Amino acid sequence: SKENENSFETLKEESAFFASTVKWTEEIEKARLTAKINVLKGISNRQKLSTLVVSARTTRDIENNFPELKGFGSLDNTLLSASLKNTLNSFFDAVSSGENSDSFMKAESVYLLALFYYDLNKILPEYAAEKQAFDETLKKEQEAAAEKAKDSSEKNESAQETPKTVETKKFSFFTKYLYGEPFLNGIYYEIPVRLYFKKNYLDLNLQAVYEENSWKIDQLVIVSLERIDG
Repeated sequence: SKENENSFETLKEESAFFASTVKWTEEIEKARLTAKINVLKGISNRQKLSTLVVSARTTRDIENNFPELKGFGSLDNTLLSASLKNTLNSFFDAVSSGENSDSFMKAESVYLLALFYYDLNKILPEYAAEKQAFDETLKKEQEAAAEKAKDSSEKNESAQETPKTVETKKFSFFTKYLYGEPFLNGIYYEIPVRLYFKKNYLDLNLQAVYEENSWKIDQLVIVSLERIDG
């Protein structure tokens, strides 16, 4: 026949013949060989890759490569607005110093703050103890400063030599706090928070919502308490 004589009228007939008779080996790494290697996050797959394009993408990835804490997650909180961060900072400053922080809560959620303080004092009894000791020491210092100022005044000493009071001293139980990557759930921001103390750190789940032109905290739940190594 024409095929057996290796005589073909066209190259198409010849290629079809060899394609049907050649025994092919199994494909190796098919997934990798067929993958679209010209697709990078943030770059259209219609964009032809070049050294410049890859370099620009890599630089951007490095800039957005946020650290992670084991058991806590990413520290990428770029989704938190400046106003929300300010509210959270003010709230935790108030909690750390033992000041009234009811105004940061939604009206119907103030009881959650009471539960939070109850749990905090239960698992970290040193919180209340340190606050009491601080208040007592501050009171004694203020009384001593007032007495010294009175004596100075009676001796007609200059105002420049009058001892300064210590009224600006504030109790601070937290050594620092961190915000994790938030999750937007409808109108609520779910935000992981880590509070650091001298020997422990506390993980919280917090929910914040924007209402009446301000941020309010709606949920405040203690997740875990861990001891700092060393």
